[in-house]
Amino acid sequence: MQNNLILITTIIPTYRRPESLKRAIQSVLNQTYPHFQLCIYDDASGDATEEVIAEFAKDARVKYHCHSQTIGSAENFQYGLSKVHTPFFSFLSDDDFLLPEFYQTTLQGFEKFPESAFSMGAVIDIDQKGGIIDVVLSKWPDKDYFSPPNGLLEMIGKYSNWTGVLFRKEVIHKIGCLDLNLKAIDVDYLFRIAAHLPFTVSKKPVAVFVQHPSSFSGSVGLKLIWPGWQMMTSKINEDQNIPLNVRKQVEQMLREDLANLLMMNLMRSIAAHKLDEARTILNIFEQQASRVPLIRIFAILMCIFQAFPIAGRVVKILLQWLRKIKRASLQKRYKKLIKQCHL
Repeated sequence: MQNNLILITTIIPTYRRPESLKRAIQSVLNQTYPHFQLCIYDDASGDATEEVIAEFAKDARVKYHCHSQTIGSAENFQYGLSKVHTPFFSFLSDDDFLLPEFYQTTLQGFEKFPESAFSMGAVIDIDQKGGIIDVVLSKWPDKDYFSPPNGLLEMIGKYSNWTGVLFRKEVIHKIGCLDLNLKAIDVDYLFRIAAHLPFTVSKKPVAVFVQHPSSFSGSVGLKLIWPGWQMMTSKINEDQNIPLNVRKQVEQMLREDLANLLMMNLMRSIAAHKLDEARTILNIFEQQASRVPLIRIFAILMCIFQAFPIAGRVVKILLQWLRKIKRASLQKRYKKLIKQCHL
């Protein structure tokens, strides 16, 4: 393919996940829009990763680079970003995959709104068994264009990850690179862009995000949101290009979002009888002086669960039942779509 026809670079950083990497690569090659290159950056895996890449070597759109030594996940994403030379780019983790019309759908967003910094489609969150957990973008209003700072305000509390996002290359020059001081580098990057630049949205599912214990989001747990949310709040507060009233509103919304995320993790920790982690979360709430009456109730519940472990198991069963009810409609709506992709 001639280089002047290549409009999109998809970046896949990878480390020791050859089987899921194969699925991710195939999902890119299955795109209905053909003018792209797929750049895979191997973080010195030292396993079967190179053999997987060799299976796709006949396709000239597949590019492969292996680092001489491990640099880390976030640094690998940053490295891939620094190598982008096409008008558009996207990020894809090696354990996630795209649906066939990802490029086609997001490019249509740019055609309709050429000034957009990124074009975002819906991402289906699934578990390891293929059970559908959530489709966050389904909670957004029925609008296809958001200008700053309204886009940022909409994103807080119901953001989608960047697996379903196609970026314009210009955002690198206007917003900068990834902030490697944060665990949630994707959330921070989307927040920073949405605070200053417009973007377009389609509720059509374009990608699948797989949640599992060995994934980055699953392995870092509480570290993913603390103290990252505080750092993101401080960065926005210090940005003089954002009106003061907006900064104050964003600060309040991020604090509420942090409290919701911590509360969710607190309930999970108690239900799983991870009392040390639960105490850590309680200490964070005390430092923030947030939801004090509710936290006192949880502190009492912890004492009960510690004395009577069976109570924790009852709560765990109750949470699983509620989660099952929530997922039922999503399973019916989206499961057929994923099966049709044979991935």
